[in-house]
Amino acid sequence: MANKLQVEIKETVEELEHRLEGHAPAVNKKKLLVLYWLVTKNIQKRAELATMLKRDESTIYRWLRAYKKGGITLIT
Repeated sequence: MANKLQVEIKETVEELEHRLEGHAPAVNKKKLLVLYWLVTKNIQKRAELATMLKRDESTIYRWLRAYKKGGITLIT
């Protein structure tokens, strides 16, 4: 499960930063952080994301699966 994630993030760093600065609920900010960290290449493994966000790896997997399926609107 520690393999590199293969997710194409469509949003720009700037767009993700703008959304993170907004007034989104905490769980949505965590989902946005996952995308932000992936697009900026700060974190590349699901285990690292789970540790940073204090979430289970399966939760990160579900968030990314929802993102792949329907984009950012499905996770925020």
